[in-house]
Amino acid sequence: MIIDEIQRAIVHRDYSRAIEMASTAFESHQQLWPSILDCRAYALAMQGNFGDAVTDAQDIIANEPTIARGYIRLGRIYEMQGKQLDAIDIYNVGLQSVPTRSRDYSLIKNGKATATRRNKRRVDFISRLPVKITDEIITRLPEESKLLCLRGVSPVWSRIFFQCAKAWRNMIITDASSSVTWCVPRHKITASVENLTLDTFSVGTWKTYMVALRNGRFERIKTLCLIPTSAKVMNMHTVMLATNALYQINSTLTTLVLHHNAKRVTFILAELLFALSNLKRLEYTTTQPLADVIGQFPPSKTHDALLDMRLKSPSIEGTAVAPLLRYCRKLRVLVLNVCDDTILDFVNSACPVLEIFACNSDDLVLPAVDHSADTSSTTGLQEFYTRKKVRPESATAVLPFLRRNSVSLKKISIEIFDRGSEDLDTIYTDLKLESLEDLTLWRGDTSRFQSLILRSISNTLSLTHLSVMGSYNMSELLNTLNAMPQIRFLELAYIWDIADSTSLVRLFETYAARSPQYSRTCESIKLKCSHITDEVIIALANVSTLKSVTLENLRSSISPGAVDSFFSSLVRNSVAHVSLGEMDCITDKHISGLGDIRGLESLHLDNLKNITDSCIIAMADKKPALQRFTVTNCDRVTGKAFTHARKNLKYTVIKFNCQ
Repeated sequence: MIIDEIQRAIVHRDYSRAIEMASTAFESHQQLWPSILDCRAYALAMQGNFGDAVTDAQDIIANEPTIARGYIRLGRIYEMQGKQLDAIDIYNVGLQSVPTRSRDYSLIKNGKATATRRNKRRVDFISRLPVKITDEIITRLPEESKLLCLRGVSPVWSRIFFQCAKAWRNMIITDASSSVTWCVPRHKITASVENLTLDTFSVGTWKTYMVALRNGRFERIKTLCLIPTSAKVMNMHTVMLATNALYQINSTLTTLVLHHNAKRVTFILAELLFALSNLKRLEYTTTQPLADVIGQFPPSKTHDALLDMRLKSPSIEGTAVAPLLRYCRKLRVLVLNVCDDTILDFVNSACPVLEIFACNSDDLVLPAVDHSADTSSTTGLQEFYTRKKVRPESATAVLPFLRRNSVSLKKISIEIFDRGSEDLDTIYTDLKLESLEDLTLWRGDTSRFQSLILRSISNTLSLTHLSVMGSYNMSELLNTLNAMPQIRFLELAYIWDIADSTSLVRLFETYAARSPQYSRTCESIKLKCSHITDEVIIALANVSTLKSVTLENLRSSISPGAVDSFFSSLVRNSVAHVSLGEMDCITDKHISGLGDIRGLESLHLDNLKNITDSCIIAMADKKPALQRFTVTNCDRVTGKAFTHARKNLKYTVIKFNCQ
């Protein structure tokens, strides 16, 4: 009998089999429909699928409201979830609906008694756990949940949450936050705040927090981020109030981030720096020319604490910023957007210990610098970034700057505007970047600058990272690479036509011939090119030292055999990181095969038109040791694959953005 077979599967804990049998038995055993549904509800609950289990139990009640079976099943499902009050409620409904003479009426009464007893034995884990564990739990809660526990749970919880200083270390105040005015009078909270962000349209909220800062309530504050997103917040009174508040927190504040769009009233940089003599990092964004907000600096004094300054303005002229830089002579990090070329002429002399300089790099995300690190052993500029999509820097301004810093520079990301008539090859024949470790070269508008830079690194032994974002002359680039030591991390992107594929094949063959025992081998290759031949893919597949591979935009007709060879090599070489995007030649069999890579740590799939749920399910069934798995814009991959992947890859961070 079908019921016996389903129950036998349940006894053997084969819940998937029980669910499958029950789901297929409805049409052929309609007279047993409630019993089959009851079995399936139990099996679903045992798998943790409580939503579908509750739905099945509710369907039983709807179809036989005077029979105890549905109420008992739904009550027990709620009990399994720890929802004892919901269980009691459904048992009460059952006691009112089922005749008292029913054989199972007593089971409903017993179920209610059990749920009532369990409900009275609720355990308050927060009050019983060790303080260290409790603090860790509280810290991970959203701010709104923490405030709710302070005000609405119990006096015990309120005391515990108040005493957890770590929970209030970071505070973000927005107009949508219920903590806007409530937490300010609570000195136990504000006294624990180290990082405060104020992002508001409200003048009232702004004043409330400025007064609290001025009155010393935020006694441990280290980082203050002010984003008055409405011009009405910025008036003479609010700016004066904020300036007074900054004076009061000078002894503890080390980082100030200030973004504002006011045109009439604003913060003056000289006044800010005078008020904050201990400030180490300043990020300042304004909609006005920097000359209008710079202020006057005392000629005989300097700000010796400021190490990191990042300014953004519609116009930063060299004549305007020069007094500021001379006032902040200890700067190690300087970011200027949008500035003119003249700044390159004097930035070294104005900031003699500068290590990182970025100008006109619109999309640069520069990480925070460890200001406590000892840099006494470093001499000269270490990193230089310049790239502005609207107007890149001119070669006549950048090349002298590179020559002055050529001995110390280790990392460069550069795009050049070069339409001059000068003979750059002759003038800068002595430019050698022999200490360079990391180079990102953007295409610019002519090929002259690429040639000059390639010549300057041709004898560089320290270069390990190279990214070329577009190229006028791929043959020249590849010939240079073939004559250099292996690049550990190589990226060739936005190159739509590689006419000289032979040189690229030769490069990969050279990399493949190098034994993993060598100290310098290629570990990562990113190709974002539209025209790649079979020979290139096969040569790349033979580079056995690769740990990371990225292929994107390979829309040209690569033969199935070459693709199969490439994916076989990924499995054979135990590649750890794979990223694939916009490649119509990739199918389900290729992705499912990646599950055989034992050391695969991360997999990113984007805009692959010919893969389906099947390959995701097949790969997940192999349970690779993935740490991160991302699928985006793959039209034929659905939520079914996501659900299956989450079930099988329990220790993997999974992100899907598909159908």
